[in-house]
Amino acid sequence: MYATGLPLMMFITDDDCDRGFEVGECYFVLDSEFDWFRFIRKHPLAFCVGCAAEQVSAKAELFKELGFAVIEENPAASVGSFIARNKQFMTHFERALEFQEYSRRV
Repeated sequence: MYATGLPLMMFITDDDCDRGFEVGECYFVLDSEFDWFRFIRKHPLAFCVGCAAEQVSAKAELFKELGFAVIEENPAASVGSFIARNKQFMTHFERALEFQEYSRRV
């Protein structure tokens, strides 16, 4: 999926948010030359995170610290969620929307 260059959206739960990475285990794309921080800066990437409502703010803060823009929804529910998007992800979809607008006018 990474090699396509297309935006990726990962669907995870809050217990995955601050789990350590074991290179060569599940995250085979990452290695010593292409590490996690390069990946989250260079590839269009977003996370949809489901968690207990009282954990939303704390878990969203982890993504904000990494430079992700976070959308939090439905804070009154017993089960919460948020979406964290990096700049490349947002830019990709802004361009797609601009193209759609242009196509409608032409």
